[in-house]
Amino acid sequence: MLPPFDDSDKFELYGHPGSEVTIFGMKNVQYGRLWFNLNWQICSKQSKFEEDTLGDNPEHNPYLKKSKEQLAEFINNFFTLEFLKKNSAPSDDFYDHISPSSEEARLTFEFESLDINEITKEELVKEFPDHMEKLLKFPSVNDKNLTWKKVQFTNGTYIGQINEENQRHGRGVYIFADGSSIVGIFQNSERSGAFEEYNAEEKLVFKGTYLKGKKNGKGVYYYDNGSYYDGEYKNDVRQGKGSYVFPTGQKYVGDWVDNKREGKGIYYFNDAEYWEGPFLNNEFHGTGTYRYASGNSVKMTYKNGIREQ
Repeated sequence: MLPPFDDSDKFELYGHPGSEVTIFGMKNVQYGRLWFNLNWQICSKQSKFEEDTLGDNPEHNPYLKKSKEQLAEFINNFFTLEFLKKNSAPSDDFYDHISPSSEEARLTFEFESLDINEITKEELVKEFPDHMEKLLKFPSVNDKNLTWKKVQFTNGTYIGQINEENQRHGRGVYIFADGSSIVGIFQNSERSGAFEEYNAEEKLVFKGTYLKGKKNGKGVYYYDNGSYYDGEYKNDVRQGKGSYVFPTGQKYVGDWVDNKREGKGIYYFNDAEYWEGPFLNNEFHGTGTYRYASGNSVKMTYKNGIREQ
């Protein structure tokens, strides 16, 4: 049962007189299909077929009367017994009889069809319950050629879906060596879609969208100092409309260019007092309106953050 595999799940085998027969499962992980799932069975049969040429003399037939231990040692050259024992056995003990002819020795059996994606996903859920719980909240990717896998890298571990080229593709989690992680949608090993990023203490750092490995679109970023940005990104920088809340509680709402407050915006000193006008290079720049907590407002002109008289 070696490549090229038959698409059928039903097989016929012939056991030669006195032969050792080993049936084992083989799965093609790279392309995501589990071909067989069964336990190991090692059987030695001493029946004679009509065309038997070896006879029942052990000196002429080295396969006769081998012990199960001897046969186990033989099969160990291909797979370990522990590997073979982990699977489920066929229901029929189809070698437990004497066959007078090759026709009667013919054996027909079927293998259960299983989806390796679901099996591997379940294994990942057991091994990484917290990370997989976050991941499975993301929408599934409609691609039948994706499989689930765990891949070790020098700086961390990837768990999730891969494509036929063995690239990270679909839903996935990358767990870095320091315990931080990123969770979301990959495309050809790049972040491309909804994503969440967590620090080593599993605190949410970023939630938003990526395109070709960079933040693009809307996102929220939480900084270590307690401040956070909620707005648009382009090529990993704050660009477009967005708001930034400072650790002191002050807040800016308006335009951003290359990570800077630039364009029209409002700077809130508190809920009742704010400056509304143009900004340049993170500073008030131009003529705008300053509204006091009392409700009064006045036109003011600034240049590079300094008020002009």
